Order: sequence, then structure tokens, then C-alpha cells
Amino acid sequence: MFTNIGAKIKNLATVTCWIGIIASFIFGLLLIADAEDSGIAIAVGLLVMGLGTLFSWIGSFMTYGFGELIEKTTEIAENTGNANQPKSTGFCTVCGGPLNALGRCDKCNK
Repeated sequence: MFTNIGAKIKNLATVTCWIGIIASFIFGLLLIADAEDSGIAIAVGLLVMGLGTLFSWIGSFMTYGFGELIEKTTEIAENTGNANQPKSTGFCTVCGGPLNALGRCDKCNK
């Protein structure tokens, strides 16, 4: 349910955007159909169709961007999984000798 939440938020943004676009067109068509040959009502219907589509699209930016942010943050957290591990001091914990470039002790090979 909560796995891959970033993609689900992005899908939600896409679906709500399309619902808003379709609703704008339907409402605009209803206004035009009910116009009774009034030029103002037809213009209002067209305006509702155009601006409703535009605002639905722009309104989905924040939700989609939040989903993208969650996805990228999850990706960064997965790629830096060893960041919380204690840093090596450069000396062997067994004999106290210096560690080589591979993190192994030259004295005791641990």
C-alpha cells in the first residue's frame, strides 16, 4: 500500500489533471448548449473550457512535483545506504596496525 508512494502520487496528479480537463470540457459544452444563441454564453463556455483545462494542468504541477521529490529522495536514500555506518579510523581494530587502501590490515590481514 505504501510502497513506491512517489509513483502513486504522480499517478494521482495525472488522473486528477485529466478529470479536471474532462470536467472543464463537459461544463463548457453544457454552457454552450444552454446558450440559446447568446454570444456571451458561448464565449463563457469556451472560456471555461480553455481556462479550466489550463488551471487543471497547472494545478497538477505541485502534486506531480511532490511525487517526483519523494521518488528522488527514496533513490538517494537507497544509494547512500552505508552513510550511517561509522567511518573507519584507518587503524585495525584487532592489532592497531594501519589499514591499506582496501581497508584490510597489513599486519594481521583482518
